[in-house]
Amino acid sequence: MKKTIYSLLFLVTGIGFFACIKKNDSLPIRYSPIPSGNTNVKFLMLSPDAPTLNFFVNDQKASAVAPSSTGVVQGFVFPSIYPSTVGYTTLPSGSVKVDAKVTEASTTLPGQVISTTNNTFEAGKFYTYVLLDSMSHITTVAVEDDPTVADTSKAYFRIGNFTSNSPSVKIDMIKTSSGTPFSQTFANVPFKSVSAFSTLEAGAGQVYKIYLKDPITDAKLDSISAFTPAKTKKYTIYTRGVMGLPVSNAKRPIITSYTNF
Repeated sequence: MKKTIYSLLFLVTGIGFFACIKKNDSLPIRYSPIPSGNTNVKFLMLSPDAPTLNFFVNDQKASAVAPSSTGVVQGFVFPSIYPSTVGYTTLPSGSVKVDAKVTEASTTLPGQVISTTNNTFEAGKFYTYVLLDSMSHITTVAVEDDPTVADTSKAYFRIGNFTSNSPSVKIDMIKTSSGTPFSQTFANVPFKSVSAFSTLEAGAGQVYKIYLKDPITDAKLDSISAFTPAKTKKYTIYTRGVMGLPVSNAKRPIITSYTNF
C-alpha cells in the first residue's frame, strides 16, 4: 500500500515538474538581440550653453534619461556623457544622420534640432561623438575608438581638447609615484582635436598628475591630482568648459577623463 502511495506521489510531482518546464519554455522572449551589423557610439554633451537635449540617430532616439516623477521627458545638459559609465550604445551602422534635439519641456528652443550631422559608422567598430562649443558656434567631433590592446602590461591614454573660446590648450603629465619616470608636455593641443592612443605605465602604485594650462601664459587652470591607470584600460583625458571664465564658475576650463574600455 505504501509503495502505491509513493508511486502516485512521484507521478503527481513529476507531472507538475514537467508542466513547469513546459510553461517556462513557452514564455515569450522580452528582448531584441543586438544586430551583428550594428556599430557602437558614446555621446558627450559638451556645449556649455546648449539647452537640455537628447541625441537621435536616423530620427530614432539614441540616448535616454529616466523621466521625471511626473513623466516629463528628461535630457542631457553640459557636461554629460552617455552612457555615463564604461560602455557604448549600439546603433545601426553605415551612413547615419545624428541630431541633437532639445527636449520639449525645455524653456529654451523646445523641440528644436540645434545640430545635424551625417556620419559613417562602420559595423562592429566604436566611436565617440562630441557636441561642443557655444550655441552660436556649435559643432561636433566624431572619432573612432580602437579597443585593441597590444601590450597588456600597459594602460592607454589619448588627449582631447573640447574647451571653447581658445584655439589650443597646454597639458602637462608628470608621474608622481615610483617606477619608470614619466614627464610629457603637450604644448599646443588644438581645439576639437583628439590624439591617437599612447601607452602609459600602469597598475598598483602608478600615479600621475595632469595639469591644464593656458598655452600663452602657462598659468595653471585645472588639474587631475592623482590619475591611476589600470593595466589594459584605455582612457580619454579631455578638457571642457570656456576659456577665460573664473574658478568660481562651474563652466570654467576643466581637465578630466573617462574610460573607453
